[in-house]
This record gives sequence, structure tokens and C-alpha cells, in this order.
Amino acid sequence: MDNYSKQFQVLSEMMEGDHSIDVQRAVSLVSDLKTIVLELPFLTTQEGQLPSEYRIMFRAVLEYEAILHIKRRMLEDFVRTLSQLKCNYYLSTDLPPSNKMPLLLSIYLVHLLSLNLVSEFNLQFQLANRLIGDNENLNYVISLNRALSENSFSRLFTLEINPPSELFAQFTSDLLNGARHNHANSIEKSYEKLTISDLAKVLHFTKEDDARTFIHKRKWEMDQDGMYVLFGKKNEMRQKLNDASVERFVDLAVQISALA
Repeated sequence: MDNYSKQFQVLSEMMEGDHSIDVQRAVSLVSDLKTIVLELPFLTTQEGQLPSEYRIMFRAVLEYEAILHIKRRMLEDFVRTLSQLKCNYYLSTDLPPSNKMPLLLSIYLVHLLSLNLVSEFNLQFQLANRLIGDNENLNYVISLNRALSENSFSRLFTLEINPPSELFAQFTSDLLNGARHNHANSIEKSYEKLTISDLAKVLHFTKEDDARTFIHKRKWEMDQDGMYVLFGKKNEMRQKLNDASVERFVDLAVQISALA
């Protein structure tokens, strides 16, 4: 196992340093290290025979693999690797806890939130909370969930741009986009038109170009001058708003979202 230790040291230095990661090299090392352990003849029958120091290293290899999946935006692979890690976190109680455990479990919880898997989130949160306790990553998840349940779009936006780790970025972005689409569903059912500027304010886009991209994805129509987003008359009983009413609506929506 000396070769295993040497390769693990190379991977650890690569992943833990402040420098940029050679992702392809790191992926190759992770693959080699997993193969070495999985080919051990006694591992499939008596895992406990593997010395603790190597079990800790193997856990770290899986954690590095999960992080690499995040960096490569391979979310399904991240979930698969985390399933292996959860077995280690919850069952290998004889090992000292990993300092990466709170971060990776918290990221997984945000992923569940972004998929709107509420029941699964509640179950996994209870398990993680018992294991982790008070921690900035788990507290961040609590804040996200509270903002989501209170429909505080403004708070979600603030949390999304201030994560405790950059590794949350992909998952909080997915969560915010989901909340934005839910908000957009309400807008298109209630109003005939909004200016792009007003739409950007209500949906918390910092750039109108981002709002235009969102409009294109929603397949919303624009007026001939490209000033208004047209939602059509999907509900004939809907109250028609004049320009003054729309202006009041936008101001009120932004204020309520900021206060929530």
C-alpha cells in the first residue's frame, strides 16, 4: 500500500492547495486510487481488516471525487459519489469525522431543495443535523430553506451571491432559477404586459440582457418596439392593468420581496 500512500499524497496536495487544479490529472489519480482499494481481495468480505488510516484516505478520495464532479458540473455523478460517502459518514463511526463532511452534505441538501424534493430534504436534513450540529454550511442551508418557504426572493438572491463556499454556486443558482420560474408563472397568469426593466426588477436580474435571455427561454413574446413583454390573454376574467397600475405593482412587489 506504499504506492497508494504516495499517490494519495500527490492528489491531496493537488486538491488542497491554493493553486488551480489540474482537473484531468486529479480525475486520473482518483480513478487509480479507487481501483487499488476496490481490488484488494479482503475488502469485499471483511472491510474492517483495512487499516483505519487507509479507510480515512479512501474516504478522502471519494470526497475529492465529489468535489471534482461539482467543479465539472456532473451532478448525477456527484449524487452517486455522495451516496457512497453517506454510508461512510453514517456507518463508520469508529473513524474520526471528516472536516469536508458538513460542506458536502450541505451541498447535497441544497441540491434536494433545487429539485423541490421536500420530503427527502426534510429526512436528509434531520440525519445531517444530528451528525453535524451547529455549522456554517448547514446554517446556510437553513437560511436558504427559510427564504424559499417564505417566498423571499430578495433574500434568496442575497444568499446566492454570498455562499460559505464557491462549491455551492451551481446548486444555489439552480435553486434561484427554480424560484424565479415559479415567480414568473404567477406574473404571466396575472398581467398582460411588463417592460423589460420592470420584469428585471421583479425577478431580480442585475442586467437587462439576463432578463432578455430569460424571456427567450420562457418563449414570451415582445411587442414590435421590443419594450414590453407580452403575456397574452390566457385568462379573460383577469383584471386588465393600466400603466400606472403596473408601475405600482412593480414597486410593491420589489418592496415586499425585500422585506420578506
